[in-house]
Amino acid sequence: MNLAFRKFPVIFAALILIHTSCYRDAIDLDLDGIGSQVVIEGIVTDQSGPYTVKISKPVNFKRASEFLPISHADVMISDDSGNSETLHESQAGYYRTHNMQGFPGKTYSLNVSIGGEKYSAISTMPEAIDLDSIGFISYGQVSIICYFTDPAGVKNYCRLKVFQNGELVYTYLYQDRYSDGQQIVIDDIETNFNHGDHVEIQFMTINKATFEYFETINDAQVTLVTLYNPKTNLSNNALGYFSAHALRRYTFIVQ
Repeated sequence: MNLAFRKFPVIFAALILIHTSCYRDAIDLDLDGIGSQVVIEGIVTDQSGPYTVKISKPVNFKRASEFLPISHADVMISDDSGNSETLHESQAGYYRTHNMQGFPGKTYSLNVSIGGEKYSAISTMPEAIDLDSIGFISYGQVSIICYFTDPAGVKNYCRLKVFQNGELVYTYLYQDRYSDGQQIVIDDIETNFNHGDHVEIQFMTINKATFEYFETINDAQVTLVTLYNPKTNLSNNALGYFSAHALRRYTFIVQ
């Protein structure tokens, strides 16, 4: 992958690239008034695993951050080539793969059984889209601009997340309804980055179901109300999502 870093005349931002393989994709849910539905959040990517499925349920409807992890669930992920893996609970409520490797073009199925209740979801992983380049403009503090080219003739959905010193500070959702085959510029990353900041950009090529789920919520603070739940590909009235997506990660220190 050849990623260009664009420097504009006013820029004074040097980069140190850092390679990392960890993946994080946690969201907080405000379930006031929702009821004690099961919350399932699971992913498979085209990067090396392990992949994680988180299972929980709300404890206190008045406190959005309080969840009870659900242990001793039976969790399995399989693909359309006949491969399957039973996930093992690494800590309370977190179930991890061991040998599975995700690939674009494959369809993955998630099956969860909890006390006789069964939940399932299906997700097909799209082909990856890479960022073409990342631009930096510095006026004491640094602003970031991301560029990518939409593949023509294919329905594309993308999701971008920016972390500043480990904290999620920006999210972006994209679909090519009016921009098929065009170069896309993401120039509204309003967070100010300082010299010395560690920045991580996660760029995910997602499918339509995952796009529709995140389109209805805010990545930083999810709010669900009784009469309006986000769209989900999970069955049996479960909350959350299961996403098979291609992932590209770009990390650097602004100097």
